[in-house]
Amino acid sequence: MSPKDSITKPKSRPGNRLRTKLTGLFVLGTTLTTALVGLLIFGLLLLAVFGSDDLDKSVTADLEARRETASRLFSGEKLDVPGLARMLDQAILGNDFPAEGIQFSPYTASIGSLEGAITDANGAVLAFSPQKSSFSNLKKIQDGLSPEELKILAVAQAGKTSTGRANGRIVACGSILVDGKVVGIAFVRSGILLDGWKTFTRITSEFSALLILTAFVTLIVGGIIGRFFATKITARLLGISATADQWAKGDLSVTAEEVPADEIGQLARKLNGMAGDLKELISVRNTLATLEERQRITRDLHDTVKQEAFATALMVSSAQQYHLKKDDANLSEALAEAYELARKMQTDLSTILMQLRADGIQASVSDALETISLNWARRSNLTIRVQRGGDYELAPGLVQQLTRITDEAVANAVKHSRGTTVLIGLHQYEGRYRLTVADNGVGMPRSLPTSGMGLQTMRERAEMLPGGNFSIGPNGQRGTIIKIEFLEQIT
Repeated sequence: MSPKDSITKPKSRPGNRLRTKLTGLFVLGTTLTTALVGLLIFGLLLLAVFGSDDLDKSVTADLEARRETASRLFSGEKLDVPGLARMLDQAILGNDFPAEGIQFSPYTASIGSLEGAITDANGAVLAFSPQKSSFSNLKKIQDGLSPEELKILAVAQAGKTSTGRANGRIVACGSILVDGKVVGIAFVRSGILLDGWKTFTRITSEFSALLILTAFVTLIVGGIIGRFFATKITARLLGISATADQWAKGDLSVTAEEVPADEIGQLARKLNGMAGDLKELISVRNTLATLEERQRITRDLHDTVKQEAFATALMVSSAQQYHLKKDDANLSEALAEAYELARKMQTDLSTILMQLRADGIQASVSDALETISLNWARRSNLTIRVQRGGDYELAPGLVQQLTRITDEAVANAVKHSRGTTVLIGLHQYEGRYRLTVADNGVGMPRSLPTSGMGLQTMRERAEMLPGGNFSIGPNGQRGTIIKIEFLEQIT
């Protein structure tokens, strides 16, 4: 399987689910906030509308405040009608009561336009405001009032200020006194007020429409803005994820972006620090592994080649003695044993030298496996072949470990399998590599030893590889297979 075949195409765009969730949360939060603010405004509006009884008090208070001014205008030698008109215009058209009336536009919770008039004690109209009010064509104010308004007027004629509702309007009347005597009357009334239920239903319907429109716009605008920010956040997280993938493959030289220095940036900085520590740890482990390997080779030389050279020297010395004694039978036996020892010593030296050559820089694992295959095929009667899925270029340190594991596994097969063929395989699948050494020999013993035959050494070496895993088992119906799975190491 080639590296391209091992790549699985994602079913959806990377980070799409997270991006969608973040966008949804942003839109949901924005919409709920808009709805809550809208409901708050709606409640305040209803409170203002249905608290309109305060308008009665406001109009009454204004009349009381202007009573003294009106009394002075009446108390002169001549009635100051223009002054009364100016005072009335100030009250109706001034800041206290705008000409357009007290409204809650656009929800039509309005009392319409205010209008007013000042009369003498008998109701004759002396001044009115505004100019187009309903009092402009009246000589006596009583001619334009309803029975309910006449009752309120009567209270004012008795010397009191009175406010009430008549025909859906707010009506206020205040008497103007001079020396305790009623000399005039100020009369103010609003436009027709809406019925309470009608006001509520109209406000509710219009506000609901506005709220729905606002929510719709919020969904669109919030969705666009939320998608924008969610994409930026997701892109940063995907960057960290891609960096972690490279770390998982053994490439610890890649770093995650740490800017800006928010929580995601802090996470990236901590991960980069962890990757640096891990890289240093791997370097230390590789150094220790090299030292351990040198010690192992030293022990191998001491336990094999040195002993065999010593034994060979003894056999040659014995052969010399037999030669002097003309003991041909023992001479021949001593020379034959010396020859076998020398042959064994040559084989062991070749193995150790090949392992030492693997310490050098060798990036092609294919060449290393072919070298092992040719060397063991020359030394034994077995057919040894290499099968690989591609010409993989791995890190030198990783090639070194694989070479030693493979050499140990083939040596075991040659010594113990009693088979005719050994297959060395290296393939890549689903982002991992798999090295196999399989023979067609007698198979595994019923009780697999935990040490000996180099199994412990191979297991330790395999577990030192990035994501390394070691296993041994039967090779189908006949023989044994050793499997080592790993990830690619940093260069």
